[in-house]
Amino acid sequence: MFARVSTYKGSPGRAVEASRQIEETTDRLRAMTGFAGAYLLIDNTSGKALTITLWESAEAMQASAAAANPLRDMVAQALGAAEPPSVEMFEVASRI
Repeated sequence: MFARVSTYKGSPGRAVEASRQIEETTDRLRAMTGFAGAYLLIDNTSGKALTITLWESAEAMQASAAAANPLRDMVAQALGAAEPPSVEMFEVASRI
């Protein structure tokens, strides 16, 4: 399994808007080949947020990258982020 982790520097108090935006993208995410799940983590006090999407393979994660960009931009906008999120990719080494 592989994970794409995006870090957002948003505005404090925007958790509801970001959660609503993620809910609106779930059908598009689920339709992507190899999609295995997603999480939205928010520190509502600071405005910092993370999205973690899980993929069955590195190939599925890479193939989804172009389609994920507009979804990531929508989340950034909902969070009131002034800059694009940073994006990192990881292999899930252990699941507990």
